[in-house]
Amino acid sequence: MTMMDALLNRAAQRNTPAAGTFELTARCNLSCRMCYIHNLSCDKELSKDELSTAQWIDIMDQIQTAGTLPLLLTGGEPLIRPDFPEIYQEAVKRGFLLSINTNGTLLSEEHFKLFARQKPLRTNISIYGMCPETYESLCGNGAAFEKVISNIRHLRELGVTVKINFSSTSYNHKDIPKVLEFAREVGSIVHFVSYMFPPTRAAKPCEEPFKRYTPLEAAEAGIDWIRLSNSPEQFAAECRKHATMPPGRIDECLYEGKEGARCRAGRCSYWITYKGDLLPCGMIPAIHASVPELGFRAAWDQVGGQFRSISMPKGCLSCPDYERCEVCPAIAWAENEDFSQVPKYICEKNHHYHTRLAALGAEGSDL
Repeated sequence: MTMMDALLNRAAQRNTPAAGTFELTARCNLSCRMCYIHNLSCDKELSKDELSTAQWIDIMDQIQTAGTLPLLLTGGEPLIRPDFPEIYQEAVKRGFLLSINTNGTLLSEEHFKLFARQKPLRTNISIYGMCPETYESLCGNGAAFEKVISNIRHLRELGVTVKINFSSTSYNHKDIPKVLEFAREVGSIVHFVSYMFPPTRAAKPCEEPFKRYTPLEAAEAGIDWIRLSNSPEQFAAECRKHATMPPGRIDECLYEGKEGARCRAGRCSYWITYKGDLLPCGMIPAIHASVPELGFRAAWDQVGGQFRSISMPKGCLSCPDYERCEVCPAIAWAENEDFSQVPKYICEKNHHYHTRLAALGAEGSDL
């Protein structure tokens, strides 16, 4: 456990809003098929609802007083906003531990100078494939590929820490080996996911609907990732672990209760949308309170109280695989728009994932 994990665990026990996310905009210059929010950069009506620079700075002062330390700046694509450098510098002045989510296409010389002078804790850059053709099919912009790769290299040359986010889909699965090769070349870790949230907050879905993995395909993609990102010996050891060890807890904050959410959402972490609504998690728009209207503390108390009263679906609580399943209220809501209903997609994905790994482990070390 890291020092930050220990800090956030203690904060969760005390319901202290220690970790925040600012969704500076819902607009993006790419049009990724699987995006949960999917709003285009040219949407002028949407931009009218975005909080102003002064409003974001005011909220910074409020969350600083409330005890927030790590702060993530995200979107949409946050670098779309011309005032991003000002917002970033104001956050630096207040001592937040800053991370940034970006697709990496809009990084300019101004951003490079800013990050070289005042390095973020981490820059999380999404790579959607390793060729222009994949970017074109998945994001609608093949020219973005070269920009992203070049910008990541430049950030690493400046000594900026970069984490690569990779969302595995049927459009880019073949690119996984090259993503790993590139990450090793530039000295970055990769955060891999094969579960795509339904577009719960998308105002304008893609013209061609996104076909996500089936649960079995999502599970197999996760297994492929373990196989490709580890040595044969490490992969065999992971499989044997699943075959011989009992399920282990996956919750983030050592939550002792069983019925409630096992993550930090609404207990020590929060998400503020581009128009100022505080959510326990960016994937749960059903529970919200307006920070501009109520103030941060009142909005936090209201949302946290509501979210902490939610129980996991009874079918999840009675499932023998519950302890090692990634199911959470956000997934339950995204799949069913109902916190009480079991998200069947995750059930099927989780069962196949663990069953398959255990079977491989039982076959022996020669995998």
